[in-house]
Amino acid sequence: MSQPVVLVTGATSGIGQAAARALARPGVTVVITARDPARGQSEVATLRALGATAEVLVGDFARLSDVRGVAAAFRERWDRLDVLVNNAGALFTTHGLTEDGYEQTLAVNHLAPFLLTSLLLDRLTVGGRVVTTSSVAHHRGRMRWDDLALNDAGPLYGAAAYSRSKLCNLWFTLELARRIPAARATANAIHPGYVGSAIGSNNPWMRPFLDLGRRFVARSVTDGAIGLLYAATSAELAGCTGLYLYDRSVIVPSARARDVAEARRCWSWSASAVGLPADTTRGAL
Repeated sequence: MSQPVVLVTGATSGIGQAAARALARPGVTVVITARDPARGQSEVATLRALGATAEVLVGDFARLSDVRGVAAAFRERWDRLDVLVNNAGALFTTHGLTEDGYEQTLAVNHLAPFLLTSLLLDRLTVGGRVVTTSSVAHHRGRMRWDDLALNDAGPLYGAAAYSRSKLCNLWFTLELARRIPAARATANAIHPGYVGSAIGSNNPWMRPFLDLGRRFVARSVTDGAIGLLYAATSAELAGCTGLYLYDRSVIVPSARARDVAEARRCWSWSASAVGLPADTTRGAL
């Protein structure tokens, strides 16, 4: 790619940060998103020191209005997008709804990337790539269409909400890949493995367990970013779409994640939830 523009969400920590830094080099524009302006600017300084042209777009992905603001700011400044890395994510163990009325984990992990991608599709260059961070946790995911707020999840709310959002990431990827010709742009998802990142640290009781995991079990964020970078840059994946990757290998998601009918249903619901027509891809590419 000549003078590529890459957008990485959730790039102030974890595998998003590792991926953005690996992509940062002369001739590459790396745009990141951040909730905290100060952390975003600090990361931009690091990316610029690595030789990239770098900018930050500030927004809280728990608010659909902020996601729209990030998309509008990107569109004002750049007329192309070569790679979109949907990586921003959260894990909440206490039940809550966003100001838009949606269960908070689903809003951040699924509705935000769905909306951002939809609003930037027409900026994707020929051969552009959409890469979304999912998880092996999707195997436990269940979409209760009669309880989208997860009011009945009980004490396992956090795990239920997170695994459901990761299932939706795969449905989103499957359906986006079906809707867009592979010769025009591709959509793939990755499982980063158990990574010693900051996700979940917003829940104070989890911090000691996360610290133990980082010390004895977890992969480094650099290793966790391998799949993101492979999906975003590898020549081997040119024209390959609808894949689920772990590092540099294609893996098979759950049967539920491969359910085309459920993927279409999730797409239609998601479009309605964010205020877009169901056929959001028509005319975009």
